[in-house]
Amino acid sequence: MDQQKMLIRLLLAVAFVAALIVGGVVWYREQYQPTSLVSPQTRQFTFGTLKVACDVRNNKVYCEDSVVEGADAATFQIVGDQYAKDKNRVWFAHFKNGLILYEVEGADAATFQNLGGFYAKDKNKAMYPYYEAADLGPGGNYLTKEITGSDVKTFQAVGGCYAKDRRSVWCDGLQLEGADVKTFQVVGDYCYAKDRRSVWCDGLQLEGADVKTFQVVGGGYSKDKNRVWVRAAELPLADVNTFQAVGDCYAKDRRSVWCDGLQLKGADAATFQIVGDQYAKDKNRVWAGNFELPLADANTFQAVGAGYSKD
Repeated sequence: MDQQKMLIRLLLAVAFVAALIVGGVVWYREQYQPTSLVSPQTRQFTFGTLKVACDVRNNKVYCEDSVVEGADAATFQIVGDQYAKDKNRVWFAHFKNGLILYEVEGADAATFQNLGGFYAKDKNKAMYPYYEAADLGPGGNYLTKEITGSDVKTFQAVGGCYAKDRRSVWCDGLQLEGADVKTFQVVGDYCYAKDRRSVWCDGLQLEGADVKTFQVVGGGYSKDKNRVWVRAAELPLADVNTFQAVGDCYAKDRRSVWCDGLQLKGADAATFQIVGDQYAKDKNRVWAGNFELPLADANTFQAVGAGYSKD
């Protein structure tokens, strides 16, 4: 792995020197091969969460080295993480086997705002990119459309998958029935939220949750005085008093251990511990996620980085 990294760096250095000779620059995108040489006068843009670069060359806009048809090179810009616009048009950016820009039909580019959480609005309407599957076969499109019934003047994203206006609350662009706008708030991560009466995760109500004692404990887990949940699913065998999150996917109580809500059979809760970023072990066993590594020696096992481990 180290030799491969050194080779990549060497190739990049050679390409960079060659670029200087011909008066250009080199881009290297984290998950792709080096791109073509471009003029130092080009403008560069990056969709933050997608880690994908766009640039302007010869009065045309390129994303992933493909021309963005109809884009105005002089005014093209990235708007937050998932949207782009020029003086005339707005696009929603999605990555699926390469970057795809879906034009937002009817959006007013001059007043368009990216609100976060995929939500957006202009002077006329609030919007969300709804996925519409293809009628036949694989595929489909993201169509950023008006959020029906929303009040554009007071509409705002409030964190995670949620948004609200003066009358209603939405999750992933769908109205959250029964939510109290005045007391609604996002709680922790994984799209947990609550108001004065109810608790939700990903827009699904947690039946029987006690609002006053509800808390997010991390890793997609939550609990109140009576119950434990992983996302929106209850863990009926978990002990509320001793339940705690351990790392990204793991949690345990005094008796048991879970990963992503799946109980690790035979795990010893007292000696269970995280090893590196991707592994865990107890006094007898080793796991990668929720998969046991039956040949690993728990006493000598260690993570060495970049997904590798040894015993």
